[in-house]
Amino acid sequence: MQPQAALGKRAYARPVWHCSMRAAPEDRMLSDDEWAGIAHEVMHRTGLSPYGQEDEAVRWVAVRHGDDHVHLVAMLARQDGGKPGVSWERYKVRAACLAAEQRYGLRSTAPADRAAARRPTRPEIEKAARRGLDEAPRITLRRQLITAAAAAGSEDEFFARLDRAGCWCGSGSASRTPVRSPGTRSRCPVTLPRTAGRSGTAARSSLRI
Repeated sequence: MQPQAALGKRAYARPVWHCSMRAAPEDRMLSDDEWAGIAHEVMHRTGLSPYGQEDEAVRWVAVRHGDDHVHLVAMLARQDGGKPGVSWERYKVRAACLAAEQRYGLRSTAPADRAAARRPTRPEIEKAARRGLDEAPRITLRRQLITAAAAAGSEDEFFARLDRAGCWCGSGSASRTPVRSPGTRSRCPVTLPRTAGRSGTAARSSLRI
């Protein structure tokens, strides 16, 4: 019996795991052995095929389509009949890429610190297009908040600028006020520092949208 079939109802709805990696244009050409080492490190760090468990772990293959990139494809079923975990695999792959950059002298990129602003979801983008908007409300609201925070010299001025921009500011403490973009349901909690409002100190927003 195939491992995927043995999992039965425990099997993933999408049983195939796919990951692609590409070197920077200025990086040197990696050899097949180097790409293979990177692929094995990714599979190890994700837990899909840890070192020493190759015979019991998932089946996977690495395909090099060109000089600068490789694709990894794995079946999400272990050979021993277990179900592999895929939680946080994006961050684990990122860690493997950072290790490869250092090992092979590739261009260094920023670590995945999970501090980046959330990108609009596909439904948000499609809804914005149906309404004739140039961008998702999430992006508009973020820009309005950043602009107000950069120009305001106090907490009151910060919210006054948002009001003039048509943003709705809900009730709440001054340090945790929800803000909504005009005509939408996109919201963002704004965190202001204790120094906001002091001379020479502009209010700054902690964007979480």
